[in-house]
Amino acid sequence: MPIYLEGPSCDPRGPDGDGRNRLRIDSIDPQPRCALRPRTFAGLRESMNTAIAQWGSHFDVCSGGGECSACFRFTRRHNIQSPPDALIVRLHPDGSLHYTSDVKAGWNASLTPIAWDDLASLEEGWSLGRVLRDEHSQYIPLNRARPR
Repeated sequence: MPIYLEGPSCDPRGPDGDGRNRLRIDSIDPQPRCALRPRTFAGLRESMNTAIAQWGSHFDVCSGGGECSACFRFTRRHNIQSPPDALIVRLHPDGSLHYTSDVKAGWNASLTPIAWDDLASLEEGWSLGRVLRDEHSQYIPLNRARPR
């Protein structure tokens, strides 16, 4: 399973060999990415099965220099203290994540912030639902696979 996602190579001579490159609207940041560091809900889904992960903006930059077996992210597990059996994780417009058990209250619910890296490394026993949207934001349900 690939975890280290190497960036695309760029030939400074361009496709014609004379230095004329195609104009791009977006910027290329060819730094290697880590499939264990998602930054979108789509990336989170790919991080659960890194065989389908591809280099791109769904993932954050690799912080281990490609030494995946020695990286702490490979074995890290995040534990949510005293959670209910069903949670939702809301995506704020600024990119931050918050979890709660009250889907109907929206942003007025009792929210607890959670980092993307923590969400990607949740302890065993949680299953991800499909990405949903309501009048408040995008969210993804988390269900405990083995209820207490």
